Formats: sequence, structure tokens, C-alpha cells
Amino acid sequence: MRFKSAMWVWLLTMLMLPSWSANARAEQVSGTGTSTITNIVVVSSRNAGGNNILTLEVTAALTGVLEGTLLSQETAIVHPNGTVTLQAVSTFNGTANGAEGTLILRENGVIDASGQLRHSNFVILDAGGGLSGVRGRGSLQLAGGAGSYEVDLQFPD
Repeated sequence: MRFKSAMWVWLLTMLMLPSWSANARAEQVSGTGTSTITNIVVVSSRNAGGNNILTLEVTAALTGVLEGTLLSQETAIVHPNGTVTLQAVSTFNGTANGAEGTLILRENGVIDASGQLRHSNFVILDAGGGLSGVRGRGSLQLAGGAGSYEVDLQFPD
């Protein structure tokens, strides 16, 4: 009976090894860079409950670990106290860690009443081209249309 139990444990371990080793081989890349907004288009604007709700198309140039162009479809809610909450889905086209492709990001952020981005976090939802399978997350700090970002990427083997 112990032999059969040991055999099952061994078999399950052998079946699981490929997924464990695949995760161990994935390359982790962490780094920083700069972001500069190059264009903002107000697509629509409306008022609701004292808030001004804007739909924006924002284009930014990224340098650093992510090198390329970011095009964002943003919803910005300007609250009566002057703070702004942001939600965006963005498409990055360029290179990351030497691989060229596309990343789809989701971003959430808050801008204070003085216009400074207090915090913004993003996650990678999807990836294509040479970046296919890349996952990751990061944060962004902006003031006056320019700033910096930090990102943690996981590349498949």
C-alpha cells in the first residue's frame, strides 16, 4: 500500500515539474523611465452630480525600460474640490527589454487640485508581437505633462 502511495506522489510530482520549471525560467525585468505627454484631445465632456466627466485621448512618449509611444483612452472625473480620478486603457507600441511589440495596459490614478498626479498604477492586460506573453505592473508620477515610471515585467521563456 505504501508503494502505491509513494508511486502516486512521484507521478504527481513529475507531472507538476514542467510548470514549476517554466515559471522558474521566466525572466524578471524591473526598471524605470520617463513619460512625456505629447498630445491631449478632449473627445467629450459632460456634467453629472457636480462632477465634470471628460473622455480623453492622450499620447505620450516613453523612454527607458519601455521605449515607444503610449496611446490612452482615458476617463477623467473632475470633482468639485478640484481633484481628478482617472481610468484609462492604453496601448503601448515599442520595445521592452529589447523585444518589440504591443502592450495593453489598464491604469487608475488620482490628480490633486494643483494638477499634480499623486499616484497612478497600471497593469498589463495583454501583449502581442515580440512582447507576447509579457505580464507586469507599474506606477507613474507626472507633473506638468512629464514624469517618470517604474515597471516590473515578467517575460515568458
